[in-house]
Amino acid sequence: MTAEVWLVDVGRSEISFSLRHLIVAQISGQVRRWQAVLRIDPERPALSSVEAVLDASSIDTGEVERDDHIRSPEFLNVVRFPQILFRSQVITHVAGNRYRVGGDLTLRNTTREVTLEMEDLGRKTGEAGRAITCFRAHAQINRQDFGLHWNQDLDTGGIVLGDKVEIKIAIEAARDHAAAEPSPRGQ
Repeated sequence: MTAEVWLVDVGRSEISFSLRHLIVAQISGQVRRWQAVLRIDPERPALSSVEAVLDASSIDTGEVERDDHIRSPEFLNVVRFPQILFRSQVITHVAGNRYRVGGDLTLRNTTREVTLEMEDLGRKTGEAGRAITCFRAHAQINRQDFGLHWNQDLDTGGIVLGDKVEIKIAIEAARDHAAAEPSPRGQ
């Protein structure tokens, strides 16, 4: 079987994140520049894969000073580690249109296993007759696991930032008919 190659339309997709700020508030933001390729085996989803490359300097929380701090050596250190990478390792069907995508997330040159809870929203024919597929996914990571230790104690008790980072992903991808590939495991 040949895997179908789907190129993510970043202009119609989104990677967003949020974490606790000052214990009760929340900081949220997006990754503005990134690219991803999906290789989908429609008959055997477990043989499918996803690879994504995110430009760490494109993190945007809507506040310039905070974004500069996030890009600094205290956080992402984008000069030294300009990319955030994700590569799936295993895809498991959960039920209906839901899947669990386990993979390696590399952030600040530290790689950890991450599980995305994914929903396949289906396939349609889009503009100019192009085949379109859409997915939604979410995950939670602990920023400490990736060496993101910066924090400050509050005079009133507690700390400035929480450790849990919620990640939400919305994908629209178009089929790349010119790049059909053999199934990754040769089956």
